[in-house]
Amino acid sequence: MSSASALVKMIVGIIIILAGLWLILPASWLAFLPGPKFALWRDLWTIIKGIVPLGLVLLGLLLIWIESEELKGGRK
Repeated sequence: MSSASALVKMIVGIIIILAGLWLILPASWLAFLPGPKFALWRDLWTIIKGIVPLGLVLLGLLLIWIESEELKGGRK
């Protein structure tokens, strides 16, 4: 793989991390943004809001780690 492809994947990883961190922020900080207003699936939404951000952060970190190792391997 080329280093440009690895760099693009690392940028995607950073975007995923930022999306996860954005979802972790308290709702009061983001009150000006329109958000989902579930009337029925409130408990499910609470679980999703707790799991998805952490999963995005971990996925982004994994992607960055894998691609940084690929970039290091390509320099040899």
